[in-house]
Amino acid sequence: MQYRTLVVGTMIALLLLIGISSISIAKTKDMRVVYDRNGEALVLYGGGKESPMPEYTLRSSARTSPPRLLKYYGSVDLSDIDQKSFGNSSVFTTFDSTAEYYDAWFGDEDWIEIDGETSTAWLGTEPQWNSTEIQLEELWTFTFDWLDYLQFPPGASWRETSSSIEYEHTDTSGNYWAMMHSYSSLFGMGRNPKRVFQYSSGTHKFIVGGIQLKQTAAHDYENI
Repeated sequence: MQYRTLVVGTMIALLLLIGISSISIAKTKDMRVVYDRNGEALVLYGGGKESPMPEYTLRSSARTSPPRLLKYYGSVDLSDIDQKSFGNSSVFTTFDSTAEYYDAWFGDEDWIEIDGETSTAWLGTEPQWNSTEIQLEELWTFTFDWLDYLQFPPGASWRETSSSIEYEHTDTSGNYWAMMHSYSSLFGMGRNPKRVFQYSSGTHKFIVGGIQLKQTAAHDYENI
């Protein structure tokens, strides 16, 4: 998790440097932890943009032992970034996660577990400093020859659809310009894993000069 935080933090630092290098900023940074529970956290960032968003580490992981004896088989990394120009800078969404997979010593059940971090941010100051609204939508799809079940943190933001886990959270306070979601232990269990896919979309709403929406969508998949 420390390496992942460093990678995502480095991406954000570079984007901030590029996006606001010519802007004089004097605001104080403001970080609000919306929640940190059950192996996931949601953090909002406001105030100054002159330096990277402060790092945040989950207080505890939801990682649990697989329900039967499994052997570690390997892992794949999922990562992407999407950036679109807006105002005097840009809006971006980025994620970095790891999918570990295990083979059953006995029986036909195999196991995929995903940990990671996603961020979406508005980097500029014009037409306005903060986003009027920030919406983060995420999806993880587990492809098996036969999928038995999925497991994810409890809460209203999560739901299961067919072979996918979905997450959505919206902040309408108008006090922030970035949102970070950290998650652990998203599970898929079934027979013969084939592929894992992640999609993360960040939508920022601005009302200065009329309502405008700016969406960035990052996605990646890996065969297993």
